[in-house]
Amino acid sequence: MNIPLISQLLAHRQPSKNLGFAALVLALLLPASAAFAQTTVVNSASAQPPAGVLNTNTGADGAGKVSASDTDSVSVPPKVTLVKTASSSNFIIGKTGQYYDITVTVASGPTSAAITIADNLPTGISLSGAPTKEASSTSNGVLSGCPATGTTLAGCQIAANASSGTIVIRVPVAVGSTATTGTNTATASGGGDPACNGTAACTSTTPPVAVGANAIVTTPDSGTVGGVAGGTVEANIVGDDTIGGNTATLGGSGNATVKQDPGSPAWPAYIQLNTTTGAVTVDPASPAGTYPVQYELCEVANPTNCKTETVTVTITPSISVVKTASASSFTVGAPGQYYDITVTVASGPTSAAITIADNLPTGISLSGAPTKEASSTSNGALSGCPATGNNLT
Repeated sequence: MNIPLISQLLAHRQPSKNLGFAALVLALLLPASAAFAQTTVVNSASAQPPAGVLNTNTGADGAGKVSASDTDSVSVPPKVTLVKTASSSNFIIGKTGQYYDITVTVASGPTSAAITIADNLPTGISLSGAPTKEASSTSNGVLSGCPATGTTLAGCQIAANASSGTIVIRVPVAVGSTATTGTNTATASGGGDPACNGTAACTSTTPPVAVGANAIVTTPDSGTVGGVAGGTVEANIVGDDTIGGNTATLGGSGNATVKQDPGSPAWPAYIQLNTTTGAVTVDPASPAGTYPVQYELCEVANPTNCKTETVTVTITPSISVVKTASASSFTVGAPGQYYDITVTVASGPTSAAITIADNLPTGISLSGAPTKEASSTSNGALSGCPATGNNLT
């Protein structure tokens, strides 16, 4: 390369004078970017004396020009970047299998120092297991020291000498009922990257991640049982309900709990709800009627995620009838003869009218309208009975 400054200096030299030995040292500052992607740098320079000046250097060419080269090794530092993503744009409280992925990319590897991963999880979100290196990773970087519980990745690092490529870190999380957002930032530092010191160059934030609850879908239930004997109205009122698309199940390993809805009127004392099995039963000798009662279904993993539904319990009365005659032998033409028809209602009140039908034997006819006797114990009102004829239509 020609350096005019040297030529200018040599131009001041007079051939007739003995100037002795002189040395000129030039310092050239090169930008760092010129050395990237190289392992060695060779720089050559030459000096050309001006016309009329004889260069007696034995290394000079025929024109008196001398040249020199310098070879230097170049150290290229690794570059570390990372990207953090979530398994979904909407985390679900209590749902299993949710996670973050932190993808650390190493360029110009291997790294010369460990890479430290820092991450403070959002409120209500915690580790559900130790972060692991995914099989999709392309770098040989070794992940270690990651905690299995808690809300930070304190101690999590990738060992030095990680080759160029990616290290995908899967961070399994549990989303609790206090979580309001899953948006989160992770930071990588070290690795020998001079720019990777916890600043924005080595920080990544997930796209927005909302937090919601599993959808609870319920179905109204109903059933009928006789009030005298009582019995089961519905074997499991949550059997046709779902939480997050899964059938609601009760008990120790279930995903749901059920109880009488505390915000609705209390259930009658003779209608029972088994909170372990979901069965609705009616006690024996319970009064007839239709009872729409409310139950509350809640998610075990998110106890505040609840829904209220109705089960309609119908209790029917029991009706029996006994007919007797005033004597075991009727006398033709004798006055004061009659039949008694005793209708017994159990588990009343009745929900509809009771119709009495009776066709009298041949030769026997009504001598007046049937009446309700004073010995009756039910408040049932008798009406519409004919006073003549041979039937009770």
